[in-house]
Amino acid sequence: PFQIDGNFGVCSGMAEMLLQSHEGYLHLLPALPEEWKNGSFDGLTARGGLTVSAEWRNGRVTSLTVKACKNTTVTLLVNGNRVTRNLRKGEKTVIL
Repeated sequence: PFQIDGNFGVCSGMAEMLLQSHEGYLHLLPALPEEWKNGSFDGLTARGGLTVSAEWRNGRVTSLTVKACKNTTVTLLVNGNRVTRNLRKGEKTVIL
């Protein structure tokens, strides 16, 4: 049988494996499965009105762009490093 909550739950779980945005920072690839060594995503939305796009190779982020809907400061955890950036409303900021 078709259960919409189960279908949406899978999508939400996959998004959380790629990007988490709680505890005051963005965490990129917090739970990446071994089978997803290489990949990308475009347009995942994070708390605070942020839109994130990233690419990774061998489990490490190689490209990261963040767009903010308001002027803000964001802290990211990327490849084990904390990075803080000031973002301007509407601008795409290349982090990596």
